[in-house]
Amino acid sequence: MILKAEGNETITVQTRSRAAHSSCTWVIVIGLIAHTCNIIALDLEEVSLVDLDIVQLLDRCEAKGMELLNCPPYIREWISRESSRATSKK
Repeated sequence: MILKAEGNETITVQTRSRAAHSSCTWVIVIGLIAHTCNIIALDLEEVSLVDLDIVQLLDRCEAKGMELLNCPPYIREWISRESSRATSKK
């Protein structure tokens, strides 16, 4: 996984790893960044593989006001389904 800061408000995420541990890395790194920095956007243009943990993390980031730039359509749809599922459980 590669994170590139663009200014002080956007982070570009690149990942090519298909290993299970990459999900944990995402959760830890993006979670820390989101809570400690003034990041307002994640650029997901080069992201092609995610799992449920990442989708839920992206949903939480978006709920807190972070913008997801260049989000692939299948990830966007999955986030929407998970968001709806989480809302219906409340």
